[in-house]
Amino acid sequence: MRRRSSVELLPSRRSSIELQSVAPSVESLPTPEKGLQPFTIPSLITSTATKSDPNQKVGLAFRKTGGANTVIIDGITPTSPFQGSDLRAGHEILCINGQRVRTARSAAEVVRESRNSLTLVVSNAIRPPGAMYTMVSIADHHHQNASSLGNKDN
Repeated sequence: MRRRSSVELLPSRRSSIELQSVAPSVESLPTPEKGLQPFTIPSLITSTATKSDPNQKVGLAFRKTGGANTVIIDGITPTSPFQGSDLRAGHEILCINGQRVRTARSAAEVVRESRNSLTLVVSNAIRPPGAMYTMVSIADHHHQNASSLGNKDN
């Protein structure tokens, strides 16, 4: 049994074949949704300061912003050990000493409870709506892999 092709050429009075473009025209492309705004692609910044005294104040102020669970740096005092760093007011706090903070109060508690050093990981732009970050420690992962390789029996 012979199968028929899904495309058939029908005889016409003219012997030429007319081709049509299958690419969509500019007029048929969808228009952008109203309300979408351009945004800055965030960069991650890590900054560490060493406390001279466990009770030393680090001169950082935090506040919660409109986004769900979003805490930003509200200010850095001139005497802060972070004053010369890349941290700026408005940067979003992703974690402090490896702990995710969801409120300004929890950020202040982590800072207060730190004894020797304080490491902040921040984003230089508020993340776009619906965006999420996943923090992965490469150094710890590499250390675990290296030690497990040494313990293998071959």
